[in-house]
Formats: sequence, structure tokens, C-alpha cells
Amino acid sequence: MKNKKVLFSTLVGAVIIAVVLKYGPVKAIVYGQGWPRILIGVVLFLVVLGFVLQEVQKSRNFHKAFAAYVAAYDLTPEKLGRLTSFNKSEFVYDGKVLRFENGTTENRERLLADLQRQFGPIGKQQ
Repeated sequence: MKNKKVLFSTLVGAVIIAVVLKYGPVKAIVYGQGWPRILIGVVLFLVVLGFVLQEVQKSRNFHKAFAAYVAAYDLTPEKLGRLTSFNKSEFVYDGKVLRFENGTTENRERLLADLQRQFGPIGKQQ
């Protein structure tokens, strides 16, 4: 299964919320100003921050790998449209940098898989 991490993290979050609601002093947490509310707020903030940083890191790694393929093989939107399962209009220039416009996580993974199938892993070529 591709989304095991997402499923696992959702399950862990649900268990934490269930435990807090079942055994925690819910009234004190919701209406109080004490340490339980502050602690839960900090924990939730850190969890959300962790997920955001993980997505930013994935995005950064994708852009780095995509830029390496573009530079190594002199790829243009037309070439990428022929070589991959995407349309050439999904690749645009932002100044001198070629960008992939349809940047969902699944599409990024599919694009990198297409490029690896065509050219091999980028690390071995350079």
C-alpha cells in the first residue's frame, strides 16, 4: 500500500484524540487556562509543523531531482511531453527554470518514475 505512512499517522492521531477525550479532563482543557490546554496546543502545533516540514522536504527533493534531469539531458516542455505521461503544457518556464505545474504528490512521483525509466537514476549519470 502506497499510503501506509499516512494511514498510520492518521490512526495514531485518532488514538491520541480518543484517549484525550476519554480520559482527559475535557472541560478543563477546553475552557481552562491551565497547563493541559497549553500542552495539548503545543503538541498539536508540533505535529502539524512536522507534517508541513515533511511535505516541504518532499517538494524540495522533487524540485532538486527534476532540475537535475532537466540540466543533465537538456529537457524542454516538448521533450518532456513526448517522454513522459504528461502533456507539454504542464511544464512551464519560470524565468530560466523549468517547472512542473501539476505538482501533486502522486504526479510528482509518477513524473520522476517516468524520467527514471527513460534515463535511469540521476545520481549514476553524473
